[in-house]
Amino acid sequence: MVQTTCQNRTTPVRRSARRRSYMNLQERLERMADEMETDDEDKDFSPPKEDVEDETPTSDDAVEETEQKGRKTRGSKNVATPRKRPRQVSSTLTPSKLYTPRKKVGNRTPSSRIPNTPTLGSGRRWKLSATPLPERLQERSTPRSEFEKARERLHVSVVPDALPCRETEFAEIYGHVESAINEGTGCCVYISGVPGTGKTATVHRVMRALSEAAEQEEISPFQFVEINGMKLTEPSQSYSLLLEALTGQKFSAAHAGDLLEKRFNTVSPDRQSVVVLMDELDLLVTKNQTVMYNFFNWPNLAHSRLIVVAVANTMDLPERMLTNRVSSRLGLTRINFQPYTHQQLIEIVQSRLERVRCFEKDAIVLCARKVGAISGDARRALDICRRGVEILEATLRNAEAAGKPLDQKMVTMAVIDRAVKEMFASPAVQSVQRASTHQRLFLVAIVRNVRRGGTAEVEYGQVADEHIRLCKLGNIQNPNPSDLIAVCAQLATCRLLLVEFSRAGDRRQRIRLNVNEEDVITAVRNGGEEWLRRLVEA
Repeated sequence: MVQTTCQNRTTPVRRSARRRSYMNLQERLERMADEMETDDEDKDFSPPKEDVEDETPTSDDAVEETEQKGRKTRGSKNVATPRKRPRQVSSTLTPSKLYTPRKKVGNRTPSSRIPNTPTLGSGRRWKLSATPLPERLQERSTPRSEFEKARERLHVSVVPDALPCRETEFAEIYGHVESAINEGTGCCVYISGVPGTGKTATVHRVMRALSEAAEQEEISPFQFVEINGMKLTEPSQSYSLLLEALTGQKFSAAHAGDLLEKRFNTVSPDRQSVVVLMDELDLLVTKNQTVMYNFFNWPNLAHSRLIVVAVANTMDLPERMLTNRVSSRLGLTRINFQPYTHQQLIEIVQSRLERVRCFEKDAIVLCARKVGAISGDARRALDICRRGVEILEATLRNAEAAGKPLDQKMVTMAVIDRAVKEMFASPAVQSVQRASTHQRLFLVAIVRNVRRGGTAEVEYGQVADEHIRLCKLGNIQNPNPSDLIAVCAQLATCRLLLVEFSRAGDRRQRIRLNVNEEDVITAVRNGGEEWLRRLVEA
């Protein structure tokens, strides 16, 4: 009974509190609704701007009018839901809150940005492209003397008008490339030969002849791209170089490879033939040989119209360093450039010195025989003749300065002999001559392995086996393994060899000559040991 009485007493109190709170809430909602209606009526009527000041009520009038409207709307039963009043910007705001106008473009501070790359006269930006055919960019100065004319023509960078002694190779390369361009097909041509035999120069001469024929509309137009392995940081960069030459856009190596694969597999009736010269092919060989496979496989596609001319220093490079799946794509079109003989070297030098009378015939013969007996490198023969001209010029200047002018106007055999001694009696040659017998025999073993393999780098195990075999042929005592390792280390200390010091004594240690092969041959020939001379010439 007590609990029921308590509940009945407290219940009326709670209802009255709820009723009062409800009434207060209803009054607040009515006041808010009155304010909203007042704002709507103000928005519906917008007086002209010039009458705003006259019709604006005073503050007391506005208060009374608001109270009257509030009393009228409080008795209405329909109460609208209050809405948020939009913010209005008053003209009486603080000056700091007003909108700040923008500065004019002309008043801006000059920008410090780097200016754009200058454009060519056609409005096109300058793009990096593949190595173009060697050509002269400016006119040559007129030589003032016969000696100056001879030095200019004997320089190895001069592009000759003709290539003597390579007519057969020129015709063979021209025939393969021309037939592929006219038929709209792809093909691979593999060119091999020792350095200095005119491989790259012959290909450049073929490309010039084909360009002239295309300008005369004798053959279909084509594009030429040269990729040199010595100018690439990595073999896969050849993808980017080829795609940039074809499209003018730069891409990463992986993306460029995918785009080239799609390009050569897509049919395009307006596509021109592309001739790619891959020079120094030995440096583009990788472990998985993906780059070589792609460049030799793309010409075999039906719609590629890609012609690859590969140039290497080794005749058996495909069989020795490439897998079967790569060498099979290369095909059977192979051209080998033999080293120049002394007769061919004489003809090459005389073609450069045409209508220049400053060399005796015996001097040219002596130079050609000296070079032909060592390597057959035409560049070395041109360098010796050019050095002979410089020696004669210096001799004449010194004699004239001393008051005893000379009448000698021709390069003689004595001058060429002096030039040969300077060329072949370099500090490297003298260092090899002063080396011990086993050290020179070790260098000869490296030279024989380089010739056999065709690559500049060889493994220590191969050289060690060759050294032991040459010791038996020369009837000298074989060194033990520790002594042979010491011989290799001494040659590396004298900077005659470049070796991997981290793998010293390992049979897979990489070794390469730090001097020219001709210097080693010259030093061994002048050493006086007949059996060693026969080994280096074999």
